[in-house]
Amino acid sequence: DAAEKRWETEKQTWESEVARYKKELDAAQAAVLNARKEAREDSEVREQQLREALQTTRDSAAAKTGHVEKQAAEQIALSKQAVATAEKEMKEARDQALMERKEKDVIQARMEVAEEKRAE
Repeated sequence: DAAEKRWETEKQTWESEVARYKKELDAAQAAVLNARKEAREDSEVREQQLREALQTTRDSAAAKTGHVEKQAAEQIALSKQAVATAEKEMKEARDQALMERKEKDVIQARMEVAEEKRAE
């Protein structure tokens, strides 16, 4: 009878130890699951932050590229305008030179006619 009581006491002790270990195991498993969940959430937040940073970088690069392209287009337009102005000025100078040459030729011809008349 005493052996049975001792067996029953030991059995209850072991069962309470097993129950305590199961609770600790359950708590540890819950902590692991919670840690995994937090890590996944942190990872998702970090991934979103990286996506946003990448998009910001892309937007900034596109804006800078657009600005540079606009400046280049403006410079090209100014260069074309300068070339057109220079060509117009060259044409005007050429026309002026031709007119001056024609005037000289007319004056020379009149002088020759006048000399011929005088010579007669």
